[in-house]
Amino acid sequence: MSYVTKKELEAQGNVLMGAVTEVFKRERRHTDELLDKVQRQIDAQNVITGAARMILDANVKALHEATSACIERKAKCLSGTAPDWLGEMRL
Repeated sequence: MSYVTKKELEAQGNVLMGAVTEVFKRERRHTDELLDKVQRQIDAQNVITGAARMILDANVKALHEATSACIERKAKCLSGTAPDWLGEMRL
């Protein structure tokens, strides 16, 4: 019957722990690589969404500026007040 010494048992345990540690390191690297790809895609989508929101805001402001004077004149006409056709063009 062969007995395992404490030194041999510790050596085998160290080898096993080293192998397990290496597996976890590789798994972590692989997971990080996958997450990096996903994060880049999310970042790109956020850039596109942000640009679309900026364009939408600019369009809404431009539409408001283009139509607000006309809507204001129409509201004055409907209320019975003569509109100020010259507006800011007066001296």
